[in-house]
Amino acid sequence: MMNYKSEMLKRVQHDRSGSEAHSKHNPHATNAKRAAFTLAEVLITLAIIGIVAALTIPTLISNYRKNVVVTQLKKVNSTLAQAFMTSQAENGTAGFEPTAQNVNKFYETYWKPYFRVAKECDTYADCGYSKSVPFTRPNGGYDSLLVAGTGRKAFLTNDGILYTVALYTINDADLSINPNSSTIIVDLNGSNGPNRYGQDVFIFNYKYGKSVFPKGFDLTDEEVREDCSMSGRGHTCAEAVKRNNWEIPDWYPIKF
Repeated sequence: MMNYKSEMLKRVQHDRSGSEAHSKHNPHATNAKRAAFTLAEVLITLAIIGIVAALTIPTLISNYRKNVVVTQLKKVNSTLAQAFMTSQAENGTAGFEPTAQNVNKFYETYWKPYFRVAKECDTYADCGYSKSVPFTRPNGGYDSLLVAGTGRKAFLTNDGILYTVALYTINDADLSINPNSSTIIVDLNGSNGPNRYGQDVFIFNYKYGKSVFPKGFDLTDEEVREDCSMSGRGHTCAEAVKRNNWEIPDWYPIKF
């Protein structure tokens, strides 16, 4: 009986020393145990990742939306200026002076040949709008400019951008320039919302003998900022972006 117990004790001691020797010669076995994460550690790591994502993803989305708008706005600015300058070179500047000519003739001669027109709009419904004055101010309030109608011609280009060109007119009573004439309304995504100045709708002015400029090009920085605000009409927002080196200013009224 004693011999049996002694033999068993020797075997246990041998197995233990063999296991220790294996661990010394096989450090990976021990490291594998140490490398395992506890459930608490995994949950903490996931929580940190979630917090970082919550903080950074909205900013990334906002910056992406800003870049999309600015890229389109720069494209529109270049397209309008090029079309206007080419038209003046080929047709002369007389057609862009204050006049009582028919708006359709004005459009057909001086604008249409220089755009890739996909559709022309005689009414607001022709271009997919639900009302004649679909555009709102930065604060969501009503604004009076028509998308189509008397004295203006609207059309969609192949890239989905809507242009509304107003005839440069004068008031018969006092021969003053109509304040809404020489205006070009641009809706970057057509009738799709939100149809708000400073977000997807911007205004330009053409100046005969010169070029096309964002509205407010002749105003002070203070005046531009006053209009491109939550209390303003939002008509000078394209000029505000241009003056900020084609970037959305920090004070911009629209949050993307």
